Amino acid sequence: MVTQINSSSFYSLLDYGIRNLSVYRDQINALNVFPVPDGDTGTNMLLTLKNGISTLNRETASLSDMAHSFAKSVVFGARGNSGVIVSQFFKGVSESFYGKEQIEYTMLTDGFENGVRSAYKAVSNPVEGTMLTVLREATESVRRAVEGGSISTVNGVIEEFLSAARTSLSKTPELLEVLKSAGVVDSGGAGIVYVFEGFDKFLKNQPLPEVDSADAPATATDFSRFNRDSSFDYGYCTELLIQLTSTGAEFSDEDFNKTVNSLGNSVVISREDDKVKLHVHTFNPEQVLAFCHKFGEFLSLKIENMSVQGRQNEKITVSDSMDGELSIIAVAHDPLMKDYFMEMGADVVILGTYKDPPAAADFVEALKLTGSKKILIFPNNKNTELVASQAAAIAGNKNVYILSTRSDADCYAVLPMIDFGNSDISSLISDINESIDNVYSVLITRAQKNTVYQDKVVNNNDFVAVNGSRLLAVGSDLSDVTAQVISCVFEEKEPQVVTAFVNNSVSDAERDAFVKFVSEASIYAEAAVVDTEEDFYDMMLSFE
Repeated sequence: MVTQINSSSFYSLLDYGIRNLSVYRDQINALNVFPVPDGDTGTNMLLTLKNGISTLNRETASLSDMAHSFAKSVVFGARGNSGVIVSQFFKGVSESFYGKEQIEYTMLTDGFENGVRSAYKAVSNPVEGTMLTVLREATESVRRAVEGGSISTVNGVIEEFLSAARTSLSKTPELLEVLKSAGVVDSGGAGIVYVFEGFDKFLKNQPLPEVDSADAPATATDFSRFNRDSSFDYGYCTELLIQLTSTGAEFSDEDFNKTVNSLGNSVVISREDDKVKLHVHTFNPEQVLAFCHKFGEFLSLKIENMSVQGRQNEKITVSDSMDGELSIIAVAHDPLMKDYFMEMGADVVILGTYKDPPAAADFVEALKLTGSKKILIFPNNKNTELVASQAAAIAGNKNVYILSTRSDADCYAVLPMIDFGNSDISSLISDINESIDNVYSVLITRAQKNTVYQDKVVNNNDFVAVNGSRLLAVGSDLSDVTAQVISCVFEEKEPQVVTAFVNNSVSDAERDAFVKFVSEASIYAEAAVVDTEEDFYDMMLSFE
C-alpha cells in the first residue's frame, strides 16, 4: 500500500494514466453523439496530458517543482473543450502540491477538490452529465469515504475515485438526453475513468500494454528564410534563473520588478528563497542580463528570437502589415483556407486541422506575435473557443475578444465585412456578431456508424448534413443530400449568397448540381464554389 506520493510516484502515476488513456483513445473517440467523424475527445485529452508530462524530469525535480512544471505545461498544451477541462482539473490538483515534498491521502483528496473547482470555473456554462459531473461525483465520494474513516492510503483514494467515476459515467445518459438517444456515455468522462484506471494499475503494480511513445523528430530551424532586409518585429523571449549571491548587490523584490517591467513586457517573476525566476519579452536582452547579473549568477539562461519562433512554427502564419492597433487571429482548418484568411485581412492564422487542433500554446504564441493593443480571435470551431479563452488568460491580455465563429465558413463570410476604420471596439464587435448571426453553415460529411439520430436512420458511410447538433439531411448520394439541404434552408430563410466549400473528392458534376439547386431555389440568390484541401468534410455550405 502507498501511503505517500513523492516526485517519483507522482511522475509514475501520470505516466501510467496517460499510457492507459492512449490504449483506449480510439474507443473514447468512438463515443460520439453525432454520426459524423468529429469524435476527438480521446485524442485531445491525450495530447493535453502528454504536453503536461513532457517537461518533467523524474530524476532531479522535487514534488513541488514537478507539480509547478506540470500545472503550467498541461494548461499550455490544452486542446479542445475536453483538453481544457482535464488541464484545469490537473492544474488544480497540482497546485495543492506546491511547497510539499510528499503528500498523503488527505492532501490528495484536497487536491481533487481543488481540481474540480478549477475545472468548473473554466467553463462559463457547466453542463451536468459530462466529464465535470464524473470528476465532481467521484471526488465527493472520496471525501465521504475519507471522513467516514474507510480510507487511509493513497491506494484507497484512487480505488474509491475510480469506482465512483465508473458509476457516475454509467449514469451520464440519464442526465443528458443527447447521450441517451445516441446510446453512449460521455466521452470525456470515459477518458477520466481510463486515466484513473492507469493510476490504479501503477499502485497495484499491474502492467500496461506497450504504447508507441517515440518522440517526433526535431525540426531544424531554416535560417535561410532571413536576410539583411528581414523584419525582426517581436523581440526576444528571455528566461533566467538567478542564484542570488552574498557578493552580489542587495536584492529588492519591488525594485527588481519595477526595473524589469521598464525593460520589457509579459513579465513573470517568482522567488524561492535565494533563487529568482524571470520571464520577460524584450527588444534588449543584453540590458536585462546586465541588470540581473548584478545580483548573482545565472543557473540557467534562455534567449529566443520571437520572430524566428513565429517563422519556425509552421502552424502559424504572420502578416507583414500589422498596424499595432487592431489585430485579427483566425484558425484555419486547411492550408487553402489559411491563404484565404490572410488575403482577407487576418494578421495571424493558426493552421489547426480537425485531427490536429490548435493548443492553448499556439494561441499564446499568436497573441505574442501580434503586439497589438486590441486583438480579435476567430476560433472557427466550438471546441476551440474554450482553448482560445484559456490562452488569453495565460497571456494575461485583457484586450482579447473571442468571437463565436463555429466554422471556417463563418470566418470566410465575416472577415470581408469588418470595418477596420471603426475605432470603437464595442461597436465593432457588435457589428461582427451581427454578421456572424447572418451566416448559416451546414457541414456535409460521411457517417462513421449505423445509428438512429433525431428520428432519421443513418447508415455507415452515408452523407449526413448537420448544422450544429441539428441533422438536416441524410442519404447515400451527395447531390441528393445537397438538394435536401438547400430546399430546407430556403424554406426557413431568404439567403442572398450560398457558398459551397468543397474538397477534391467532389466531382465537377456535383459542383454543377449545387449551382443548379441554388438557382432553382431562388432567382435572387448567388451561388459560389470555393476549393479547399479539407479531408474532414466533403462539402460545407454557407448561407448568407
